[in-house]
Order: sequence, then C-alpha cells, then structure tokens
Amino acid sequence: MLTAKRLRKVLSYAPTTGIFRWNVSASSRAPVGAIAGAKNGRGYRQIRVGGRPYSASRLAWLYMTGKWPNSEISYVNGKPSDTRWANLREAPSSQNRTQEQIAKAFAAGVKKSCLLNPRKRTSALGQKRTSLTDGPTVRAISCGLSTWAHDVAEEAQR
Repeated sequence: MLTAKRLRKVLSYAPTTGIFRWNVSASSRAPVGAIAGAKNGRGYRQIRVGGRPYSASRLAWLYMTGKWPNSEISYVNGKPSDTRWANLREAPSSQNRTQEQIAKAFAAGVKKSCLLNPRKRTSALGQKRTSLTDGPTVRAISCGLSTWAHDVAEEAQR
C-alpha cells in the first residue's frame, strides 16, 4: 500500500490549487513538474502511482494528514474535479450520497428540495415524483431540510 512518505517522494501537492505535480519522471508522458493524473468519465481526477490508480482526493488526504481516510472523501462545493484541501472532508457514504443529490438539485435549478423515499410514488404532500438522473428523487416542494442538509444546500449555492 502507498505510504505518505512514498507519495511525498513521487508527487508534490499544492493545497491551495489542488494540483499534484510529479517530483520524479513517471514516464515519457509524465516528466518532472508535469501535472499528474487525468479526469475519469465521472469528473474525478485519478493518478497512477506504481501502476495503481488512486483518487486525487484520497491522495490529497494522505498527503496532508499522513494517513488514509477512514471513509469517503466529500467535496464541499460538490465538484469532484476541485481537489483543493479546503474543499475536501471525510464523510460517511450515506452523507456523501445525500450531499451529491442536493448538489444535483441545485445544478438543475431547484431552490429548496427534499429527498423523497424512492419507494414512494408521491411525496408527503401528494406531489408526483420528478426524477433528476440516477439517484434518489428530488422534488422542489416547500419542506424543511435537516440542519445538515440545509448547511449543504447553502454551500452549494455559494
């Protein structure tokens, strides 16, 4: 497994920009000083170290704290390509998925949303469900958000 010491030897990380650069020449296409990694199809930056792909956000966590994260890494602003240290936080997978759905709702122009139970065909107010993309259904209805979800919603608007 990759250690923080080994990571710092092969890559440098700029916490204010979220950019990793090679300290050693990884290949002819990755000379010293070149930006490391590439975005995958879902918008997440991946970096290969020792032939194994790693998420840039998890590498940033290892680089800054010296240890691997205990849970998933969440993006405060909901943008997986933004690996600045200030934009990263550890979050349980259930909390992370909820944040992603709220971010999708705001991206779709929803001002206030509730996550509905995907098993139900209507909300508590009897309104028909409206699906965004893959995940739980989000509907623009007048409802109360939990304190955490409200904080995430405010972050997403900034």
